[in-house]
Amino acid sequence: MNHSIRFALRLGAVTLGIAVIMYLLRIYTGFKLVHPQYGTILLFLYLLTVLTNAFVSFGVEKHRDKFNLFFFPALIFRIFASIIFILVVVLLKFPDILYFVLDFFILYLLYQVFEITSLMTNLRSHLENRGNENN
Repeated sequence: MNHSIRFALRLGAVTLGIAVIMYLLRIYTGFKLVHPQYGTILLFLYLLTVLTNAFVSFGVEKHRDKFNLFFFPALIFRIFASIIFILVVVLLKFPDILYFVLDFFILYLLYQVFEITSLMTNLRSHLENRGNENN
């Protein structure tokens, strides 16, 4: 199975787990910890993470030794896309915008950690294979 498809499936499982946790937090806490539009955040971050991971994976497959030429532009794209998303939400005047932004950045960090962990695991296997080819 293609790496990007496996990544999307694993990320989908993680997203579903996060959605369940956020739903339970929303129902069982009296405090407005979770914004009602958390599904919008999850969908945006899922699509953004799959897109940036596909770009980086494509680059690593074509140019194994030039990982940083693909990872850093993907990271910058992710940051700017997130800023634009937040600006649109602010301009649309979502209610409880502070909770929305707080939830967004917490989830942003979770998705970023997941992507970096997945990329490092994938890169480690590429580097080990490349090291064996030189011997």
